[in-house]
Amino acid sequence: FPGPAEGIEGAGFSANGRQVLIRGKDLQAQLWDRESGQPLQSFRGHEWKIADFDLASDGRLATASWDASLRVWEPASGRELARLYLPDDGAFFRVRFSADGQRLLAGEEHNSAKIWDLRDGRVTSLRGIAGGVFHVRWLADDRLALTASADGDVRVWDADDGRPLAVVAAVGGPVPIVRIDPAQRWLATTSRQDEQVGIWSLALERRTPETVAALLRCRSPWILGDEALEARRPPREDCRIDTHPKVTGAAP
Repeated sequence: FPGPAEGIEGAGFSANGRQVLIRGKDLQAQLWDRESGQPLQSFRGHEWKIADFDLASDGRLATASWDASLRVWEPASGRELARLYLPDDGAFFRVRFSADGQRLLAGEEHNSAKIWDLRDGRVTSLRGIAGGVFHVRWLADDRLALTASADGDVRVWDADDGRPLAVVAAVGGPVPIVRIDPAQRWLATTSRQDEQVGIWSLALERRTPETVAALLRCRSPWILGDEALEARRPPREDCRIDTHPKVTGAAP
């Protein structure tokens, strides 16, 4: 596949493996057919380097750029569908679609990651990170978000409200690469500080449907009294249930 004359920044496959996406130093992305080697579409509009991209199962393209923007593109026409800018400039480093293609998880320069809901435009910030976020990943059927950052920590977050759940690995320096096994039981990390590879256990304890149903009942602000609905009093002990997977991390 002939790349842009200015050079190639990166390449990847679509979810079905039939298309190849190339991001070039000319600030555009190009989609190619894998079998024929023919160009399918070009995506132009970024004002600075395209740092990362991801393709949804329906073919939509998401790009993260040093121009402080995330953008979503239509594959057939190359038209920009949506855009999110950082309010304080900076850069987006990584982006990943959720499995249903409705949300984007993105790592950015200024001590944060973002979850962007494309349905209603809501943006949830994952705060408390001391450094740029170089790696992002969805976990546990997209209920959790994982980030790896320049402060050396790999964190797991509640993907609904942005609540931090656990630091599952502490590398001690910038974490440029994180890999997770398909069963989501192990993490592999690299560190620029000590040039070592670390292997970490990742325990995701899934809740049963019965436990989730119990919590939903407990969260209701009303209960049925003798004759009418009554406001719920402070939660009982049996209502102190967490629907989200328990997350722990440890070096083996």
